[in-house]
Amino acid sequence: MDRTLLSLALIIGLSSAALAEPLANRLFGAKSNASAQRPAAIGTYAKGCGAGLAQLPESGPTWQAMRLSRNRNWGHPEMVDFLQDPRRSDTKWLQKVRPLWGHHYHFHVRLKCPKGSSNCQTQRPSVAELSKGGNGCDDTLRWWVTDALKPQPKPKNPPPRKRGARQYTMQDLPGQCARVLSSR
Repeated sequence: MDRTLLSLALIIGLSSAALAEPLANRLFGAKSNASAQRPAAIGTYAKGCGAGLAQLPESGPTWQAMRLSRNRNWGHPEMVDFLQDPRRSDTKWLQKVRPLWGHHYHFHVRLKCPKGSSNCQTQRPSVAELSKGGNGCDDTLRWWVTDALKPQPKPKNPPPRKRGARQYTMQDLPGQCARVLSSR
């Protein structure tokens, strides 16, 4: 009886894994070109997609794309143009560069929704809220060198990890993302 129940549980488990919906990041990452649509950001940074994106080259005068195997070096054409313009001499844009806990080797760039992207949701807290009006080279980033770079003890009983962007399926994303994926 026990062997029968164990065999049945194993069959059910394998069947449900085989029927699991593919991950959204893998579906988008498998595409080799942008969707044939007007450029637009859809949803949020972690739970959304982009239509009509431009591919950011692997490296340039002011950046280096990371983890190219994930095929995530795409962006709204306005953002790609911004990053590729080496004439940026003012420091106001530096407030958009933000370190994150646990990301010791790179920074993230916080952007607002591009004009015309009515289905885009701006990240919270916003750049203005994070920088408190500063330019990114001020006290709002002091924690990065005083706290974040120090090794932190691992918690004895860490909370269960919540489901994140790497586990999202197309069902988790805004409906417009299915049209973006099929338009490629």
